[in-house]
Amino acid sequence: MIIKKLTKEEQAEGLTIDFVNKINLSKKNSPVMFKQNEKPMNLMKCSAGWWACAKGEFLKEDNGKLIIFKERECQIARARYLFYHAEDEKREEAEKILQKRKRQIQNKLDIFKKNIDDIKALTNKNSSISIFNEILESIGSNSQAIKEENERKIAALPQMEQQYDHLLSNFNSGNINYLLNILGIEKIENPVSFKLDNQDDMRALKNAFGAQAINETNGDVNLMYARLKVEQNYNL
Repeated sequence: MIIKKLTKEEQAEGLTIDFVNKINLSKKNSPVMFKQNEKPMNLMKCSAGWWACAKGEFLKEDNGKLIIFKERECQIARARYLFYHAEDEKREEAEKILQKRKRQIQNKLDIFKKNIDDIKALTNKNSSISIFNEILESIGSNSQAIKEENERKIAALPQMEQQYDHLLSNFNSGNINYLLNILGIEKIENPVSFKLDNQDDMRALKNAFGAQAINETNGDVNLMYARLKVEQNYNL
């Protein structure tokens, strides 16, 4: 929602109309702080607004009924949390993004390795895979096609092993962005394409690749690119 006016108390905290109206509760609505210096809590959407949960328990009225918070107070509460803790949240989000990217790459590598191992097993006459394929070749309705496909896989094995070694070497060397692209997991945006006259682009670049970011990440390029994605989503 568009908030047109802040209370004197909200202004005294340092909140501004521009800042609170950048908050999009449908994009990310937690954590929040309904008061200064209170412990952050999470929101859950309900038909009449939002419920708030602190330490695993929903806030209730004296009669035991769940307290329902309206959109304006939730938007202000989210803005208040980010006013004090935006940097902490962004750092945590960037770390989560980086770890997710690494897991996605590892999963792709594991699948690639399994395919290689399965093909190797075809060359071992005593393996269960080889025995099963021999049965298919002998009794299958398309036995010649199965045989030719197996021969094609075996012929491609050296190249597959070479490709896997190349990918694994890059993973161990920390070339995450390269692997995300080449494995078709995620297209990493090139900062060179950002517009110099766009304030949001320049803010995102500064917060992700500026001197402070380099210092906080110890120059970890992968973490800085993860932070860039966070900054683009926050627009704060």
